[in-house]
Amino acid sequence: MPDDSHGSRKPGKGRPAADIHIDRNHKQRTRAECEGSVESRLMANATMVVTCGGGTYFDRDYYVDVHLPLALACWQKHGLESAAAFFPRDVNSVDVSVGFYRFRDEASLHAALASADTDAIMDDVPRFTDANVTRMIGAPL
Repeated sequence: MPDDSHGSRKPGKGRPAADIHIDRNHKQRTRAECEGSVESRLMANATMVVTCGGGTYFDRDYYVDVHLPLALACWQKHGLESAAAFFPRDVNSVDVSVGFYRFRDEASLHAALASADTDAIMDDVPRFTDANVTRMIGAPL
């Protein structure tokens, strides 16, 4: 069955599968019990922040024009909703770029990272930089 923002669906007695959710503690709950919960808010929209620091080169145009569209093409089917790049004004900054990859929820972010599509994205990195790449996951509070 398809995945949703609250984990795997499992049918319950007298309830359609779409109304049953498994929370992070593997407890079966109804959609009404999940909506508005802290867990529901944390799982809505997850952001992966990618920083590139150090290195001897960074091609901003390639990152924006080729790499971000590649990430969108590969990860949209897993729940990537948007990707954006930011560059520090200070040329002596430790980080040379910051990328924000916004996913539908945390489960879709992890599904994207675990997919074979991630290999194509990571194989593209040396085409625009030799900087160290660091990925961090954040969620709204």
